[in-house]
Amino acid sequence: MNATLINRSLSLIIGTIHIGCAASQHGFNQGFLFYSIVIIALVCMIWFGDAIGEFSGYFIGHSVVNTQTPGWMVCFMGWLFLVGTPVVVYLIQ
Repeated sequence: MNATLINRSLSLIIGTIHIGCAASQHGFNQGFLFYSIVIIALVCMIWFGDAIGEFSGYFIGHSVVNTQTPGWMVCFMGWLFLVGTPVVVYLIQ
């Protein structure tokens, strides 16, 4: 199996579990907030890490990113965000 397919499948399963737990424990509003965080982590960082890593440029005239980031590093940070968010939420409560 392709590593990208495994990465995407696992992240989708974990994200779905997070959404279900958040919606069942905290109601729709908190579930939706958590849903948006999970979607950002899944789609942007894990699924398209290579494309995001290639970004370098300017934002409103100021240099934001002046070098490219390796795609594996963006994907790793996405996983850290996806797995670390529930831990932080649990510790805050």
